[in-house]
Amino acid sequence: MLSTLDHREPKGVSVRVSRRARTTSAVVGALTATLVAGCTVGPSERPAVLMQDNPGQETSQDTKGPAPLPPLGEPQPDIVGWSVWPECAPSITDQLSAAARKLTLECTTVPSRSLDRTGPGQDVALLRAGKGELRQRVPVVVVGDVDGPPGSVLAAELATQLPAELLKKVALVGFDRRGTGGSNPIDCIPSLARQGLLGVDPDSSDPEPLVEAVRKSGQECSIALGNEQSAYDSVHTAEDLEEVRRAIGAPRLHAIARGEGSRVLIAYANANADKLGRVVLDGAPDPNTDATATLADMAEGAEATLKEFGAECAARPSCPIDSDAAAALEDAAERARNNPLTDDGGEVTPAMVLYAAWLGLREPHQWQQLATAIDQARQGKPNRLVELVRPMLEHQDRTPPTIDATLATICNDTSTRLPTERIGQLAASWRDKYPVFGGLVAQRLLWCSQWPVRTEKQPDLNIDGIPPTLIIATKADPATPEKGTSRTADQLPGARKVSWEGAGHGAVGRSDCVTKNVTNFLLDGKIPGTDVTCPA
Repeated sequence: MLSTLDHREPKGVSVRVSRRARTTSAVVGALTATLVAGCTVGPSERPAVLMQDNPGQETSQDTKGPAPLPPLGEPQPDIVGWSVWPECAPSITDQLSAAARKLTLECTTVPSRSLDRTGPGQDVALLRAGKGELRQRVPVVVVGDVDGPPGSVLAAELATQLPAELLKKVALVGFDRRGTGGSNPIDCIPSLARQGLLGVDPDSSDPEPLVEAVRKSGQECSIALGNEQSAYDSVHTAEDLEEVRRAIGAPRLHAIARGEGSRVLIAYANANADKLGRVVLDGAPDPNTDATATLADMAEGAEATLKEFGAECAARPSCPIDSDAAAALEDAAERARNNPLTDDGGEVTPAMVLYAAWLGLREPHQWQQLATAIDQARQGKPNRLVELVRPMLEHQDRTPPTIDATLATICNDTSTRLPTERIGQLAASWRDKYPVFGGLVAQRLLWCSQWPVRTEKQPDLNIDGIPPTLIIATKADPATPEKGTSRTADQLPGARKVSWEGAGHGAVGRSDCVTKNVTNFLLDGKIPGTDVTCPA
């Protein structure tokens, strides 16, 4: 039975652990060839067309796709009860901007299957956002990155950026993935181990402090999560998504995913191709199953985004870091290395400084504040910059740190496990190729080294019977690089790619050209006749 009016604050699972820390420095070198490679789409059979205002041609069926694009349809009765904001859980609504709070906001919970498919299920939190009477709107589900804002927050903020014509027809339904936001967030890593995961100097040749933090994190999560440890992944989250589709009365699942959240929709398509509606993937993980290749591309994408950030800052009249953002960030990290910065939460390490900047690069609308925060950090005042990583490492009101769900999900979704010695070799190589972020990103290979390796077959892109999908690639994306997104577009049957020449993580709502293509696709079923390129 679907219960719906229970808006109790989510409860997490708890535990404890160990730590040690130190962090990064880097050598600024010539990255021109590398960055150009990072911003170039791999070979494709479909030509790209530079797009200004023309949103693309309408087609009734993609010539490559095995199934026609389903109609958007009309709103159907759902079987959940929605509460109107501000009755929704404060842990979600407190995160919303002033603009988002002006929207019509409603929230509910939907029971999912149990994580191990044997016992009672847990609640999945939803937030519906839009304008007017939302029950008269067609639901479009929004799925975000596991290490980003919860889907509920992402949906509300995205709704502030979409055109009125689209919001007259659809309502965005933010979906908090299992273990995140309001969906029973995981709380299994001890605080010292969390600090250790972002505390070891990426330039260090001694991996043992990080190995110890990873080992303790894995042990404690295994104890806390038990036989549900492997169920925090994209496949099980896709099962939750099917329960949500039924509960909100959607004959087909129309959806927008950002970045790594696209993996959930791909898993959903593998299991429910006949239930798939109009789907937009705003950035997508590389389909390559070798994490060494995908993480190297991520480091390259982060360096490319940092370069764009510096250029954007230099174009403003009062940029505190000039155009050399890499040098400014390295100065801030070096300050933390040589004179560990103290903040309200204690020691601030170079890895925290770099990780905070990597997160900040995802949001171009906040780049001006990021430049100021980096400048202050290199002067010994890291508070503003560290605010970006606090949600990962510390409890925020009643919400556990997000690094717990991030670790569980990325480790369950990947199978690459390498010896510590090999990881050290890769880290040294990546520090040379990607001086700012190479060592930091290489540490992710260690994060999963103590986690069980999944034995089930991963969802793939060779899916029969799916309708055309719109895939958005951003030229300089620090989280889901253009290379990987383009490979997904090349391999997914019936996909059409819209490339944005801009920078940041997620182009929908940021690029007028991209947003126009997405609006026409969702609203009118217009599929570009060929791949499209949108200017920055």
